Amino acid sequence: MPRFFAFDLETTGLDAERDRIMEFCFIEVDSGLGPIGEPYAALVDPQRPIPKKVQEITNITQDMVQGRPAFAHHAPRIQRLLQDTVLIAHNHRFDVPFLHAELVRAGHPGLDANQPCIDTCVIERVVNSHSLEATFQRYMQRAFDGAHRSQADTEATLEVLRAQLRTHAAVLGEDITRLTQRDLARLRDPDAEERVWLDHGHRFYEDGAGKARFAFGKHRDECVHDHEGFLRWMKTREFPADTLVLVDRFLEEIMKPKTAQ
Repeated sequence: MPRFFAFDLETTGLDAERDRIMEFCFIEVDSGLGPIGEPYAALVDPQRPIPKKVQEITNITQDMVQGRPAFAHHAPRIQRLLQDTVLIAHNHRFDVPFLHAELVRAGHPGLDANQPCIDTCVIERVVNSHSLEATFQRYMQRAFDGAHRSQADTEATLEVLRAQLRTHAAVLGEDITRLTQRDLARLRDPDAEERVWLDHGHRFYEDGAGKARFAFGKHRDECVHDHEGFLRWMKTREFPADTLVLVDRFLEEIMKPKTAQ
């Protein structure tokens, strides 16, 4: 049985390469979603100014984070905690790449591109609609106070997930190990081809035959090794670091046969 960690991040912006985490919360839970131990939560110094709009949304000011340890201080513990775990989040497509980028920036391996994650936002798309506040109010029949702070959002995500499991047991079942994003994709479309993502930005995937393919752009679903020019164009743009590592690898693989001639 894997370990389960619900988590949420507050960040200085929306770009995982340029912006930084300024608060996090992790809550370990058992397979019945009961909390194990105390939340691991902290404000961290993002080592850059917090935009005024972000301060207004989160109520996290520059003074609150000034002088606190940077994320790198917490990174070793977080990396250890998340080995062989299933994450629980609301909109993991935002939080997981941010967390991965910060761990790598601190000198750690980070998260797998196919990190298992139970996403209450994805579940809601299967059974209803999205935003955390609206979802919380729909299930809990009360307003969500304290939004946009990591611990409040993490605890709200767990409350929503518990309610989703109670309300939609006939669709979702009782085994939370079968609620990761890949499981829900199969639930929505049992005949869909299963993809193995190669990067956190989901620009590349591996098909069932083990071939790397584009997941975006004019060459979507085409083999990456057939489009050297497009890969070189990608090198001139600001894609995430792990995506560009793959671009370099694919270009090397394309060039090997040429140099051998």
